[in-house]
Amino acid sequence: FLEVVFEVAAPGDGLGTVLGAVNVTTNHVMLVKQGADMWMKPALYLAVGDQMMDRAGTPVTIRKINTFTKGTKFIFRTSDGLAVVNEIQTTAFCDITPFRDGELTAIEKENVLC
Repeated sequence: FLEVVFEVAAPGDGLGTVLGAVNVTTNHVMLVKQGADMWMKPALYLAVGDQMMDRAGTPVTIRKINTFTKGTKFIFRTSDGLAVVNEIQTTAFCDITPFRDGELTAIEKENVLC
């Protein structure tokens, strides 16, 4: 598993930042901002400095990635394959590896859900 730690604006007056995190399997499909576009990328290929989007569509920057072992995982589905987890936009795609060598793939909502 990976703990992806990101920096977001502090709640309230919007001044300052706080750290948040999501825990995902290495092959969970994450949404990553590149320029004006959002792309899919397996969590294994995330890097410090990559940007994701929060619930409101504001970019958040990955500050740290930790690895850990866990015996169980939670699998969920959504009608369009997208979800907001711990205030971060992500997918409900997991254990799917349609990627080659970290190549990014454009978002396609009709992908099979895990």
